[in-house]
Amino acid sequence: MELNEREDDLFEPLNRFDGDTGQLLTEENYEWGAYSNLDRFFSRLYSYYLEKGFWVILLSRVLNLLTLAFTILFSGFLLLFVNWGAIHACGRDDDCDVGRVIFNSTPLKHVLFWKVMVMLYLTIFSAYFVLTFLQIVNDMKELVDVKDFVNNKLGMSDRELQTVTWPGTPLLGCNSAGLSAGN
Repeated sequence: MELNEREDDLFEPLNRFDGDTGQLLTEENYEWGAYSNLDRFFSRLYSYYLEKGFWVILLSRVLNLLTLAFTILFSGFLLLFVNWGAIHACGRDDDCDVGRVIFNSTPLKHVLFWKVMVMLYLTIFSAYFVLTFLQIVNDMKELVDVKDFVNNKLGMSDRELQTVTWPGTPLLGCNSAGLSAGN
């Protein structure tokens, strides 16, 4: 009997809920208790795993946004502010100063079909830039929620997430993480 008493001392009781008051008896909480859409949650979680964590995802999206901004600005400069006709004419003339004739300071002085198409191109991709930025801002809350779940409930850092295989993640025992479908 002495062996069983020692074993009982090693384990904590499973019931941590006080049925009389309806309160949790320890520091546990219901923060991760229920999700209304488990498919969406697991999709986000798997995407978080595939993209290798919070900072990698954030850096990737910000760099993609900066690449798009550079493309819009550089193509706008090349298509509107560079005088391609003067450069072409200057190539045939030996005494032409390319540095003086290359820059077009008034790109919209004469509105032509070509310039309207360039402005339409710049407008469309600028709108795409704004929508991409808004998508990043919108996804931040869910990304932070998944990061908190992985770090706090699963006990995995982003660095550990980068080295573990999907079957090796603690997600396969998701009941221990306290997941259940919400109402």
